[in-house]
Amino acid sequence: MKQAENNNMMSTLFISRFKINIMEPKPYQKIKNSCSLKCYDIILLILARMAKTPTIEELDDTSKFTREMKLAYEDVAAFVMSHLKATNAAMIIFWIVTSVTVIINIVFWIKVIRLPVHHSIFAGTILGFILIPLLLAPLHEAIHYFFLRFSGAKDIRLGMDLRQGIIYLSAHRHVIGKRSFRVIAMSPLVSLTAFLVILIILSPSPWLKWVFSSVLLTHTTMCIGDLALLGYMQDFKPRSAYTWDDVEAKEAYFYVSHD
Repeated sequence: MKQAENNNMMSTLFISRFKINIMEPKPYQKIKNSCSLKCYDIILLILARMAKTPTIEELDDTSKFTREMKLAYEDVAAFVMSHLKATNAAMIIFWIVTSVTVIINIVFWIKVIRLPVHHSIFAGTILGFILIPLLLAPLHEAIHYFFLRFSGAKDIRLGMDLRQGIIYLSAHRHVIGKRSFRVIAMSPLVSLTAFLVILIILSPSPWLKWVFSSVLLTHTTMCIGDLALLGYMQDFKPRSAYTWDDVEAKEAYFYVSHD
């Protein structure tokens, strides 16, 4: 009987404690809730900062901003070529990454041709420098699209200029600041480079490593336009720089603050 009473008392205490734990959160639950609130506040702060850009009308206020450049879409290739020797951070990053990928590609190519039996060099060249990069182009633009949407752009349009050999996304009449532009411009280079490096490491044969290193090299060179435009905006540091596109007129405009 005493054993039964003791068991009943233990059950009652367990149930009481269980009820108390449900009604009153444990300390770690309070901490978790507090952290969730802080993360939520940080996200709101980031979104607010990204949204805090002047309007097109405000950019046209010559007492606060100067329009530094009007870039026609048909002149993008010429603009990029004229900025290949720029020494801003974006272009330095581009040339470092490009140089490293060239070295990696050559190393794997030498390993492939030294093998007594290997897959076709011609097939690897077509795959690595043409076919797979072409298949990656939509993914490259999709990454741009994601971050453009995140920055608040509503009217995003895809364009192509075969004469210049470029594919691009434009956010019609959407003002983008330097910080947001940095994320939008760099995101495909960073994410796809990381992805291709993983593929190179995991590839079982030197031939596949060489093919994927060829894709990496080709994609890096495809990012030159993004980094040239980013570098142009960085050249105005520490002043704030902004850009927006008129897709109907096929022109991009770049503004810099006076202070």
